[in-house]
Amino acid sequence: MAATLGEAKLSRLLAYSLDYRKAGKDAAKRLLEPKEAYRRLYSLVEGIVVLSTCARYEIYMDIADRSAGLDDAVREVYGDYYGLASRLEGIDAVRHLFRVAAGLESPIIGEPEILGQVKNAWLHAKENLYTSRLIDMVFHRAIVAGKRARSETGISRGVIGYPQAAVITASRIIGDLNGKKIAVIGAGQAASSIVSFLCSRWEPGLLVVYNRTPGKAKSLASKCPNGLHRSLKEMDNMVDYDAVFVAVSGFNGGLRGLEKAGVIVDISIPPVIGKGGGLRVLHLEDVKRVSMEGIASRNREASKVELIVIEEVRKLIDAVKAEEANAAVAAIFEYVRASATAERQLTLKSLSRGEDVERVLEIAFDSFSRKILRPLVLALRKIAREGDMRAIDIIREAYRRELGGE
Repeated sequence: MAATLGEAKLSRLLAYSLDYRKAGKDAAKRLLEPKEAYRRLYSLVEGIVVLSTCARYEIYMDIADRSAGLDDAVREVYGDYYGLASRLEGIDAVRHLFRVAAGLESPIIGEPEILGQVKNAWLHAKENLYTSRLIDMVFHRAIVAGKRARSETGISRGVIGYPQAAVITASRIIGDLNGKKIAVIGAGQAASSIVSFLCSRWEPGLLVVYNRTPGKAKSLASKCPNGLHRSLKEMDNMVDYDAVFVAVSGFNGGLRGLEKAGVIVDISIPPVIGKGGGLRVLHLEDVKRVSMEGIASRNREASKVELIVIEEVRKLIDAVKAEEANAAVAAIFEYVRASATAERQLTLKSLSRGEDVERVLEIAFDSFSRKILRPLVLALRKIAREGDMRAIDIIREAYRRELGGE
């Protein structure tokens, strides 16, 4: 089946995608910085966007006039990982970008950060004049698809990360966390995620972060309005916290002062707080249930997002068609204005010589009509030779309607 006008224009799009799940995390350290990738590739393409995240390294290019050295330049950017990068063209490249923006290609399906990363990569390229009109249209529609995926489906709802799942697990046991007294032991990435998630959804009456390094504890506690920080040595004086979250790594010493805690959620690997001894303790395996619920919920929404991607790809094709039609109309009007100006000058010269007005006007209108219609006639004959009778029928019916005054 022949490509439509929009699909033909989009065939200029070429993308390379390297997923770190396939290439390994070390790939991120060995690939060129986006700045260097732009330097090597921009002169070889019409427009370009480099998308570099913690999960992928992708290059989207508008190759209106393909350079002979483009493949070699891309190979230099990806280096040893070139063979692992997927090569996508035209609609396939568009569809992949839309899926990325919608969260369907993320290691954690529906993760929210990728949409902002796609938008920022595009805006950076646009502000630095790296993009083309086609690239801008594609990325704009990708952002729309990503926003729709998150507003019209539950692809980003439901807790998946273990730190957030730990907070949800505690809330299911002790209820609403507003006004509760909460302790967080640790100040690493997991503990930071716990505090950020907790204080974004609830307003604890008290939040205390315990850590061996006071500076880290203070910085983390500042994320909550009622946040305080303490050293691990001060745990002997712990109050009767409603919930205690433990997220430390490589901790060998015992933790004291937890006897009065309503619930303890320990997601450390390995666990620091053992079960039993009168304590209500939950470990990572207990938290995983909430995480799996979130994953299942998001997976159920994936099919809805796929439909949004299909719809937005179609809208992009229609937009490209419309832009091509508008460009054609603009060219026609430019030709008409130039022809009218030339004919007017000839007519004025004839009238200045005293020639018959009616005869001069008859010649002018006949000449102008021939000039205006000549490109259309030639185009119709070419269309007929190529067998596209539908286009001829559309034009014929348009003229018949005008002639009939409809």
